[in-house]
Amino acid sequence: MPGAIGTIGIFAIRLAAIPGLFIRHMLQNGSSAASSMMGQQVQEREERASARRPEEVPLADGWETGLTEQEAKRRLAAHGSNEYRPIPSHIQLLGQTLKSASTLSLLGLAVFALVMGKYVDAAIVFVTFAVLGAVSVRVKVKAAQNHRRMLETEATASVLRDGKICEIAPAYVVPGDLIFVRQGDVVPADAVVLRSEHLKVREKQVRGNGNRADFYLVAKAALDNGHLPQVLPLHNVAEANRLYAGSMVVGGSAKALVTSTGRATHHWQLHQHPKQHETFTEQRYFKFAEKLTKYGWLAILAVGVLVLAVRWSGSAALETAIAIGTSVIPGGFSLPIVLAFWTAMHRTSRKAQDLPDLHAADRLEDTKLVILSEQAVTRRIQIKKLFCPQSRWQVKPDLQDHMHTGRLRFYQNGILQEPSGRPECKALVQAAKLFARAEGDCGPYDQAVNRLYDNFGLSGAQRTDWEWIGQGVLESHGLFESRMFKDPTGRVVEVVRGPAERLYESCSRVISPLHDLANLDVTGSSLADDQAAEALQSWLETTRRHYEQTIGFACRVHADSLGEAGSLIWLGAISYQTEYETSAPLLERFVKLGLPVLLTVQEHVLSDPAFRRSVSFDGIRCKVVSAGELGRTMEQEAIDNYDLWIVSAHSEERLKLIQKLREVFSHICFVGCRDQERAYFGAAWTAVEQGIRRGLHDVLEAIEEARHAKSRISHANGFILSGNVGEAVFSLLAGLTGAQQALTPININLLTNVFASIGLAAGRRKMDRQQPTEGKNLSKLHKPIVTHGLMSGSVAMLSYAGGLLISGDPFFASTFAFATLILSQLWQAVHWRRQSRVAKLKDMVEDRVLAVSLLGSLAILVASVYMPGVTQLLQTTPLALQDWLAAMAIAGAVGPLASKSENSVWPVVKRMAGWLQAKERNLQTAA
Repeated sequence: MPGAIGTIGIFAIRLAAIPGLFIRHMLQNGSSAASSMMGQQVQEREERASARRPEEVPLADGWETGLTEQEAKRRLAAHGSNEYRPIPSHIQLLGQTLKSASTLSLLGLAVFALVMGKYVDAAIVFVTFAVLGAVSVRVKVKAAQNHRRMLETEATASVLRDGKICEIAPAYVVPGDLIFVRQGDVVPADAVVLRSEHLKVREKQVRGNGNRADFYLVAKAALDNGHLPQVLPLHNVAEANRLYAGSMVVGGSAKALVTSTGRATHHWQLHQHPKQHETFTEQRYFKFAEKLTKYGWLAILAVGVLVLAVRWSGSAALETAIAIGTSVIPGGFSLPIVLAFWTAMHRTSRKAQDLPDLHAADRLEDTKLVILSEQAVTRRIQIKKLFCPQSRWQVKPDLQDHMHTGRLRFYQNGILQEPSGRPECKALVQAAKLFARAEGDCGPYDQAVNRLYDNFGLSGAQRTDWEWIGQGVLESHGLFESRMFKDPTGRVVEVVRGPAERLYESCSRVISPLHDLANLDVTGSSLADDQAAEALQSWLETTRRHYEQTIGFACRVHADSLGEAGSLIWLGAISYQTEYETSAPLLERFVKLGLPVLLTVQEHVLSDPAFRRSVSFDGIRCKVVSAGELGRTMEQEAIDNYDLWIVSAHSEERLKLIQKLREVFSHICFVGCRDQERAYFGAAWTAVEQGIRRGLHDVLEAIEEARHAKSRISHANGFILSGNVGEAVFSLLAGLTGAQQALTPININLLTNVFASIGLAAGRRKMDRQQPTEGKNLSKLHKPIVTHGLMSGSVAMLSYAGGLLISGDPFFASTFAFATLILSQLWQAVHWRRQSRVAKLKDMVEDRVLAVSLLGSLAILVASVYMPGVTQLLQTTPLALQDWLAAMAIAGAVGPLASKSENSVWPVVKRMAGWLQAKERNLQTAA
């Protein structure tokens, strides 16, 4: 007998594979046809873009000094705004929402119902998916608009206009502009590199079959522009000399000529592919839905065979199969996902933190590890001392500064003095100012230098007076960086910043006290003596004992714009001390979310007592290790043993450590990392990069809200799957017992499920304080989903039998069972919100969104029972008050009954599923 059952099961599985193969073949043909049609459309778009993309760029007279404002306005009117991030069309997004196999199967079953004359059933399915598609498309389009608006209005581009470098919005960049990019910048438009130093960019390229665009690290070189013609032919420009809009500069700097903007850019063409508008979470659930669709077709075939076996008519078998299919095959996965992420974006934006789009929130919800650097916990930097060859100055905040304007007091040898008249101090502060950002979001170091500069009241180091013409890295000298400016007299001045001792060794002259930075004279007298070197060494040792950091400044003057530079001229050094400030509640919230925090610091920072005091908290497990020690125990289990890891690593070790962590952890959140590290590993985390400038608290808000969105998605989809199981059981039992009248109103449950899933997806933020247990994936058919679905479907069928026994009216029995099934599933929506075994009415008061959605579902139920005309279409009959009370009592008992029966029902279901999986594996092996 078991052998016969196994043979019948294998035969049924093989028969079930026939519709699946047919649908797969249909989808593949449709997708291939759609792909060919899409490929033709993409080719047409590329041809139109090529027609728009210029083959040559006209260079105006004196183009080396940049465009004039009048010419820039004329070209902006001719070429349009530089909006190179296209918003997907409504048709593309609607196709993404309805392209899954489950959705197409449900729509196909609705067509079958329409052919059979079941107009109400077909209309319900069509209306449901019309609502799903409209809401999903609307939310995604709005998110894409907000994303593009944020990226193209908040960022700035360095452009040469009228011989001066100015910061403008990327939307106003035009072809022919000269732009300057450096490490951490985003290329605003397609351009040709004219001058570069160690330039590396992270750009998006399409490779393989052309269906996927990935980021690649590419080194760029400058075009040989010694004798550029009046018209620059672009077809002669090599790929290594091109920059594309949207690429991020990883290292080095460059001066480039803009060739195309807006829709003529390479970036626009890459973002036309509709696959890029589907989030990772949607992809996971769509794959899961495809698996359930196969089981749905298996159920359709099996139920049809069973109904025919008990000698029902073919029409009854087909009706039962359609009801089973619409019950088992899930629909509407996309809407809870989109609404949950949109809600996360909306709530986080209230706290001045804009998640840029649904994709960034989708990345944040899978965060496994948070990496911080000391910049993430730094709140203030105090300038302590100024060192010049002739004097040492100590800087302290003015205690009488009650208005907190940042006023400082200067002491020389312990005596209060005013250093603003000393040329050496003036030159040193000017040099520091040239490296500090004066506008926009400034870091703690920039703020400290700006406060120092304001105390001197200088004006010679402003960018409006000194034209910034380039930037480089002096790797041969082991220095940080250099910046070249053109002073008001036309001379090119190169200012260098680096470690004080190394920079002093590289200098051959010392600036004369009679000259300042704006009037440098390389022929001036040299003052390099042993006393200055000894004083510098003594000063450095003193700063190290007080855990102060030092940075030196030097400069050299070029004979002309193309000539050789003079020797480095020593200006002096600045000493500063960092005051660290961290927050125990923030780290506790990371721990509450189950996210270990890895804080990487320099070795000298780790030895700073102020830093050690700032990261010492009660109740938080902390471990201090080196980068090498952490590399040997880099596993998820080892990382989870501690809440806070403090790792000492220098720059190279830090990059290697991040690379290893990137291999182990698929989703890492980088906070406070330098531009180069964000460009390599976190360029897509625009939300996090915005949060870096606005504070660690906002970043944590974004991560926490995104993880709550993941929990809401799991609960909403768990509710949908549980409802599908209940509908399938009810339809199966109704078909086998001949209760054809109960099959018609079952499809109204699609609408009620949609409203309840909306309430779960967009519910209040802290809906579940207890996190899901490890390994519990609500996208799969685990114990609560199956048991609650089985119990709700079985109880609804028993309600039908009881109503038929009491009244003898099949219409009354069908309506009573229909009301019981929907009420039990709506009560389970509260259960999914609490993630507990017993739902409580106070949840309706706490979560108003869920309450409104459930009231909407009840309104649909009442309308289907009492509204004239609708009752005739659905073949329902009005229920009395005692009937409603009985249905509510039965529905309220389903939850506790399902919870108690989990341990008895689940093993049987699991054993049956294991048997089916084993048979399927055997068939695959034989094939």
